Parts: sequence; structure tokens; C-alpha cells
Amino acid sequence: MILLVDAGNSRIKWRLQAQGKVLSAGALPTSACAGLPGAWHEFQARAACVCSVAGEKVDAAIRQGLDQVLVRGPGQAHAVNWLVSQAQAHGVDNLYEPASALGPDRYAALVAARRRQEIGWVVVNVGTAMTADMLAADGRYLGGVILPGPDLMRRALDRGTAGVRPEGALDAVDPPRNTRAAVNRGIAWALWGGVEGMKRHLELVEGRPSRVMLSGGGRNVLAPMLEGEVTEVDELVLEGLGWIARDLGYDA
Repeated sequence: MILLVDAGNSRIKWRLQAQGKVLSAGALPTSACAGLPGAWHEFQARAACVCSVAGEKVDAAIRQGLDQVLVRGPGQAHAVNWLVSQAQAHGVDNLYEPASALGPDRYAALVAARRRQEIGWVVVNVGTAMTADMLAADGRYLGGVILPGPDLMRRALDRGTAGVRPEGALDAVDPPRNTRAAVNRGIAWALWGGVEGMKRHLELVEGRPSRVMLSGGGRNVLAPMLEGEVTEVDELVLEGLGWIARDLGYDA
């Protein structure tokens, strides 16, 4: 049994997993990371695999929570694996420069996409930031883009202008004939452009169509705009962590 943890900028998500089955799952806001020990107090696991992009304060809270979760025998250390992107591992040939600088969340998502199907993927996660990463059919990670996510774009307009005040739900309305619609449609097109640019580049490199794998809590505004085959996946990073844990020999 292993605890998988995905600590992002906005939310911390986890799964307690064994033999490919999710035994328990949950999430809390990253700002509430001090609550992790309480959220995990009933868990018992032999190991943990952690992907964190949330900073040292959050990592310290994760360590505190894991101290009470992990079961160890006499003389054994806690088996905690903090994910760092590798140059060649888990079916992915990582061409990032340097390989270890690739965000572990992006890396885990690439591993998940690779294990689902060995084709050309543009792996997209729409959260606090949006990433769109190119994974060739032979497993080479070719690079990607990082953009502000929908909420960050709205806040930038709100703080950086005197007359634009985004309001209401983030939906993309056509035609955009008022300020709210103009902001929302502009954000949607900006996100779409990042994905479409990576998709066209990957198709040029490979000489064949690619597919989009789409994840993240902010993906709803983008999904209706994408053309071609799109696979939507919840918790893609946690799925990738599960594959990585199994590769490392854990019961995940």
C-alpha cells in the first residue's frame, strides 16, 4: 500500500493505493496544508511517492503528515520518494535542458500519457498555470509551453487595468459583445493558442496527427474549443505517480 501525493499551487491531492486500486482519495487547498496530518491520521502505508511544486512550507507539512502515516519495521527508514524528473526513465526520454528542471508534475503527466497509449500526445494541464507538453510517439519529450491559467489571467486584468473588471463564471460566449464575454473569450483563445501551437509543432515533427490529453480543474473553458481527438483525464499527475511507484517496485 502506498500514498501518492500531488501538491500543486492551488490544491494538494492524494490517493492511498494498492495493486492498482484506489482505496482512499482526497484533497484540500494548498493554503490549508497544515491540515494534512489530520486528513491522513487514519492512513497506514508502507511508502509514499510525492510530487510537489508548492514550495518548502508545503513540503514540510507533507513530511509531518507522512511521519504519522508511514509504517516501518525496526531499523527501517521511511520510504518517501520525492519525484525528480529523470533524463531516461518510465518510458520517457526527457530532452528538457537540464532534464531535472522539468517540473515533476509535468513529468508525471507525461509518464501517465505514455503508459495509456504510445502515440504522439500533447499533454495539457489547466490549473493555476496551464502547461502544454509534446510527447512523441517514440517516448521523446520534445518540450512545451507554460501560460497563466484562467484565474491568473483574470486577476492580471483586474489588477493591471483601470477599466476591465472580469466578473461572473468563466465561460466563453460568442460573439463577445460585452466586457465579461470579451475577457472570457480572450482567455479561452489564449489557452487554445498554446495548445494548438504545440499540436501543430508535434504534427510537423512526426508527420502524422497527434492527440490531446487534457487534465486540470480549469479545463472546462478550453475543452469545447479543441479539435480532433481529446482524451480528458482526472488526476493525471496521480495516475503518473502510480506508474512510477510500480516501476520502483512498490505495491501501487
